[in-house]
Amino acid sequence: MELEIHLQPEWRDCLLNNVSEQSDIHTALEHAVELLGGIESPDEFVVTCEDIEVPVLRQAAEKHCPPAVPFIDFAVQRSKLYRSSRSA
Repeated sequence: MELEIHLQPEWRDCLLNNVSEQSDIHTALEHAVELLGGIESPDEFVVTCEDIEVPVLRQAAEKHCPPAVPFIDFAVQRSKLYRSSRSA
């Protein structure tokens, strides 16, 4: 199942530089959607990926970008809640 993970620009850049270029999660990070605030630089990126790819992203975040871990975990929990509400 797809999930959306919201990341700060510096977290996305850090993760992009620390996952294999051949991985699906690298592709997802490259194609993340920029959300712009009131200025021209992105406020955050929305990374859309399959739940099976999340462990690779989380492992890279734990090692290279710890502030991103709670946001990754939040996206996973939100996805689980959505799935359980759909099956009820």
